[in-house]
Amino acid sequence: MKKTYELEPDGARPILFYGERIGSASSYRPGKDRWSEARVYRLDPAVAGDTWPHHYAAELAGVSTLAGEAQRCRAEYCHGLRDLVCFFMQPGGGLGELGKRVLEKAGFDPWDEYVAVADLDQHPDYNDAEREREAEREGTQNDLAEARRHK
Repeated sequence: MKKTYELEPDGARPILFYGERIGSASSYRPGKDRWSEARVYRLDPAVAGDTWPHHYAAELAGVSTLAGEAQRCRAEYCHGLRDLVCFFMQPGGGLGELGKRVLEKAGFDPWDEYVAVADLDQHPDYNDAEREREAEREGTQNDLAEARRHK
């Protein structure tokens, strides 16, 4: 259902848009005092206003039931799936389970976009995997050269 949303990220001006929530996921478990909630919204292009050329908004909230702890929120406009994937990347690199779940619930295949992100080489998970692939390629080439020498 389309409606007006106002997201209030910590330390930033509110994000106001008209659209619909297309995906949400939570890490909530019974008995836990803290959890995260992730949401993806599709903006209505007919009412773009200040949001143009963005097509989505993403929100990640930290929720706590502990006394004295306030909810934390990070939110921003996203142009497309690439921006959504980057938004949900974890600080140490990699797309966490919550990010994967919210993108899948929003109808996206995050892995396809994750490997296609132009700036992916800046993410540690990618660099580690790429180094392993390179070492494997070099090892295979060295093994082939060694086998040819012994023929």
